[in-house]
Amino acid sequence: VVHLDLDCMVLQPLDELYDAIILNTNTDDLDVTWENEKNNSIINAFFTRDYNLVDPPRRKPHEIGLQGGFMVVRPDMEVFQTYKDLILEGEYTVNEGWGGPTLRYGGYYGAAQIQGLCSFFYGHVRPNTSIELDRCLYNFMGDAPRHKGKCRTQEDECKNCQTDVTFEQVKTIHFTLCHKPWWCFASEEYQRNKGDRYTLGHTISNINDTDIHALTKLCLGAHAQWFRSRY
Repeated sequence: VVHLDLDCMVLQPLDELYDAIILNTNTDDLDVTWENEKNNSIINAFFTRDYNLVDPPRRKPHEIGLQGGFMVVRPDMEVFQTYKDLILEGEYTVNEGWGGPTLRYGGYYGAAQIQGLCSFFYGHVRPNTSIELDRCLYNFMGDAPRHKGKCRTQEDECKNCQTDVTFEQVKTIHFTLCHKPWWCFASEEYQRNKGDRYTLGHTISNINDTDIHALTKLCLGAHAQWFRSRY
């Protein structure tokens, strides 16, 4: 099952994900966030995380919410029943999230729903059964990799989705920071009048000039592809 938000677009086939779930194929060549997850004996889900939900180090990486706009999962009625039981049990608080003060899967946007619940499920209830994909290639949003100079993933070094990838490499895109193409913020007239820092529909102040130019190029490519596909 592939779950996508309405403001997502698939740019390339995702067969490598289907094959890993259905055929249990080798995961060595997959583009992932954490290499050790390739060693999981069974893969029931692929997803990305939204590291902008929580400024580091308030939550550990595995406690941070899934990005709710993209998931690939293996259908399983037992898993579905477990989800229902978790919701009915209601082991959730607004400040701490799922699992209470010990586990702390929450404290961010969407924590009570898919973003926090799925993070809790694959991080605690059914650990080692999922893989977090490279968010620069899957469910690309163009988010900044650092907060006050530190990697949001809490690694020493981290990939920059704004400068380290080309549009041709991106598998799926989620029109969030790039905004919706049908809003026409990427029009030539809008760019001419406002400039790069307004191209995405709002003023962007926390990105340097090099990164904003690179991100604008990616977003313009994504918007152009949307119109090519749409019309």
